Amino acid sequence: MNFEVLIPIILAFFIVTVSPGPANIAVATVAMSSGRRNGLLFGLGLSIGLAFWGVIAATGLGVVLQASELVLLALKVLGGGYLLWLAYQSAKSAAKPIEKNAKPQSEGRWFLRGLILNLSNPKAVVA
Repeated sequence: MNFEVLIPIILAFFIVTVSPGPANIAVATVAMSSGRRNGLLFGLGLSIGLAFWGVIAATGLGVVLQASELVLLALKVLGGGYLLWLAYQSAKSAAKPIEKNAKPQSEGRWFLRGLILNLSNPKAVVA
C-alpha cells in the first residue's frame, strides 16, 4: 500500500474529526442550560444519528448519496435550514426574560432534537 496516498486522506479525516461542528456546540449548550441528564439524552440522539450514517456508509449507500447531487444538495439545504431554525430559537430564548415557573421540555424531545441534528448534518454524510 502506498503511504503517500493515505496522508491526504488521514489529514482530511483529522480535520473533520477535530473541528467542532454544530453537534458539539449544541450538546454543550443543552448540557449547560438544561442539565446533565438532558445533555446525555441529546448526545444519545446524536449518537444514534451518527450510527445511522455509519450504516449508510458501511452498506455503500453513502457513495450513491454522494453521486446524487440533487439529494445531497437537498440534505445540505434542509440541514442548513434546521441549523438556522435552531439559531433562531436560541436567540429568541436568550432574548426572553427568565421565567421562574418555566415548564421544562420533555426528555424525549431532547433525544429527538439530537437525532434530527445529526441526521441533517452534512458533515456526517461527507465524512
